[in-house]
Amino acid sequence: MKISKKYATVVFVFLVALSMSFLMSFALTAINIGFPVVFVWRWMLSWGLAFPVAFTVAYLIVPPIRRLVDRLTEYVEQS
Repeated sequence: MKISKKYATVVFVFLVALSMSFLMSFALTAINIGFPVVFVWRWMLSWGLAFPVAFTVAYLIVPPIRRLVDRLTEYVEQS
């Protein structure tokens, strides 16, 4: 089953926010508390809080960043 192209931006933002918040919450939890017995529980708690924030921020900043990148870059034909 494929998702309609009209939802491409939402799917993109969801997957980026999901993966980034997962990895960043892991790294920050490890830095802050090390690897005690409760590490996984604390990491999942951190990730549960980080993902909604990451999704909201990414959803709001992806369109302006795409426009900025479009203005800063150009297509160059390679020979």
